[in-house]
Amino acid sequence: MKFADEGKVILIITYAIDLYVNYIPLKVKKYNSL
Repeated sequence: MKFADEGKVILIITYAIDLYVNYIPLKVKKYNSL
């Protein structure tokens, strides 16, 4: 049970970082194009 929860946390963190990394360049691009 604990191992499964740990895996979930790692997955969520990886997903959050992925979203963050993809989101920032998009915002920067939008800002630069204005």
